[in-house]
Amino acid sequence: MNTGKEKAIFKEPFKIIDYICNSCSFYSFVMNQYPLVATALAFVLGVLLGGKTGPWHEGWLAAVWGGVFCAAIALLWRKKGNATVQSVVILAMWMAIGALRQAVEQRKDASLSQALPSQKMQFDAVVTKGAEVRGSNVTVDLELVQAENLGNRQVRVWMERDTDGQAEKLRAGDGIWLYTKFKRPVNRKNSGMDYARWLRSQGIVLTAWVGKNSWGFKDVNIESLSYFKRALIKMRMRRQRLVDKLQSTGIDQDALAVTVAMALGDRSKLDKRQQRAYADVGVAHLLALSGLHLGVIYAFLSLILGGRWSGIAGECVKQIALWLYVMLVGMTPSVTRAALMVTISSVGRSSENEVFSLNSLSVAAIIMLLASPYMLYDIGFQLSYVAVASISIFMRNSFKRRIASNRRWLSAGARAIGVCIAAQLGTLPLTIYYFGTFAPWFLITNILMIPLATLLLYMCGLLFLLFAMSSIFHQPFWQQAQSLLVNGIEGIVAVQQGVLGWAATLPHSTVSGIRLTGYQIIAVVLMALCIGAIYARIRKRM
Repeated sequence: MNTGKEKAIFKEPFKIIDYICNSCSFYSFVMNQYPLVATALAFVLGVLLGGKTGPWHEGWLAAVWGGVFCAAIALLWRKKGNATVQSVVILAMWMAIGALRQAVEQRKDASLSQALPSQKMQFDAVVTKGAEVRGSNVTVDLELVQAENLGNRQVRVWMERDTDGQAEKLRAGDGIWLYTKFKRPVNRKNSGMDYARWLRSQGIVLTAWVGKNSWGFKDVNIESLSYFKRALIKMRMRRQRLVDKLQSTGIDQDALAVTVAMALGDRSKLDKRQQRAYADVGVAHLLALSGLHLGVIYAFLSLILGGRWSGIAGECVKQIALWLYVMLVGMTPSVTRAALMVTISSVGRSSENEVFSLNSLSVAAIIMLLASPYMLYDIGFQLSYVAVASISIFMRNSFKRRIASNRRWLSAGARAIGVCIAAQLGTLPLTIYYFGTFAPWFLITNILMIPLATLLLYMCGLLFLLFAMSSIFHQPFWQQAQSLLVNGIEGIVAVQQGVLGWAATLPHSTVSGIRLTGYQIIAVVLMALCIGAIYARIRKRM
């Protein structure tokens, strides 16, 4: 006869199997707690399917979307019905919408390819992104103005460097004429990435090579552009003025490059050595504007406005300032995502803990992909959303115990470490897939670098505020204060460089050469999700 202890041991494997079976209810949990997550995933799947079907199936996709929509209305109209069937139909409708949206974009690309002139022509354009020197060429992003048969298009051109360096002086807002022949983006030879699709995710639809005698400066009327595009160009011109103003203070070149990248999203002044130093130790995200930077800007605005602007009027001012900043830094996917989440949370009057809610994250993803479905293929877009989703899931299941008021600093520190771990582990599969590297000491470097980056952003905000004050009040005091802040910024960047150099000397600071296929990455992610679901259920029953 078996004892009770032996029975418990015998039943233990069956408990594990029961946990695995119960983890299949994860779909129901997501639909109940975060219904918009399943909607966003269905929309993303539709975008991917739309990219596979091509632009010739718009009619079929529209018919499918219409049929699914009618079925969803019929099911929802019934007071009593199968909730699972209703959910599946609604998700199918969103999948059809995503496929249709992607197919429409592909039809536009096909029409543009047919409208391209077969020979060289002269075009007028305005610079949207300043010149970047790459070897013997200069890369410039332009917006075509009233181009024949092409309309207003965003293009990228490679210019030959001339002896007087005129191409290197091109900045946002400059008008030029160019004589060239545009073509659709093509993938580079012996390149592992889909370069043409990546350019399309950046909004670049055409490319061209321009000789040194095939272009020149010109006054271009941009009234034919949309108001939004004109506003973006003007904000980028203001960013260039801020960069010029900062450079006129005599700041060190390394400090200038890091400051402009972290505060204004302009990484053109960073050389490969600096970018590699940040990437090798796992802090490359500090150079890409994201929720961290926007959170600092939001806190800085709250500090300036004070308690009197804590109501609706103050929130409106903050939101306007945030979106102006987003336009100033170029509306990159990561910072746009963060701004959308903050705005959605503000409109819904959410609590502070719901800023990183999976529902608001899903709404932001749907809005951005509706505006540009090709953005799904942007690496920054993928890393940003995966990082925030990982943080939201991890923080939801951790740090739930309330800590006494005299130990809140311990709770804040634990949360900061948890956020860092969640973001790095969540983006690890994508990092390995795209870059083949991993930084084992990422936690230590982030703990040291994030406070320095936050302090740097606050000092940059004060410095830009002093720039505005000195232009209004011409007093020596403002110049002296600017010099002090510039010295402080140089000191912070010097400390950052020291931390990066020290982290690079740690054993196995960078593990490179990791190669995983897309299917292997998917298998790893699914395995991690299953383990997480099982762990959450075990913890719930404890």
